Amino acid sequence: MKFPFIFVLFVFSFNCFLVGKFNPKFSATLMTNVPDNMLAQVSSFISFLVMISIPIGTSVFSMIYVFNSNILWILFLSLTIIGLYFQVESQ
Repeated sequence: MKFPFIFVLFVFSFNCFLVGKFNPKFSATLMTNVPDNMLAQVSSFISFLVMISIPIGTSVFSMIYVFNSNILWILFLSLTIIGLYFQVESQ
């Protein structure tokens, strides 16, 4: 499936917008809730979790895609809905 360039540009821009909104809020929350002497350790651990989730997620979704791509899209949709639900509930 080939998407037009403008669609890819729109999705990329929207993703950058979301990251730009999330990172400062997350950093501020982290700095206010974590003691000063533990801030570097907690920040490093969160970075570790993000980095290790990339190959694990790629492996899991690749294995699911081999069996059935429809299951993969249902899983993506379910995770998105769950994430949006928790976002709305937290506000």
